[in-house]
Amino acid sequence: MIFIVGNSRSGTTLLGRMLNQHSKIHTLEELHFFEQMVDANATVKREVWTKKKSLNAIQRLLTSARANVFASVKSGEYKEECETILKNAPKGDIISVYEETLAYLTAEAGKRVPCEQTPRY
Repeated sequence: MIFIVGNSRSGTTLLGRMLNQHSKIHTLEELHFFEQMVDANATVKREVWTKKKSLNAIQRLLTSARANVFASVKSGEYKEECETILKNAPKGDIISVYEETLAYLTAEAGKRVPCEQTPRY
């Protein structure tokens, strides 16, 4: 997995677009996952969330990746995909859920390496 980080307006989007041209790298839109949905403690502790909270996080990630970070999550949208992604998250913790969701989106794009480009990370 590739993370592009840096100050806003410093070229992170351009770098993401350039990397996306590679046959194996899929650059996602800015997801803002770690600043909006997960706090630092949950990340460090690799907290295991309830099934409902995990499914909501997956749905938010799919909505952000496919529409944009400001798009409203529609109830029931992507339900089957969310269940599949959660079932494939090996540890059931939030980091595994995040990794599996990005892997799913990357495979869907026909590529193998996810690239996240939210500058604030």
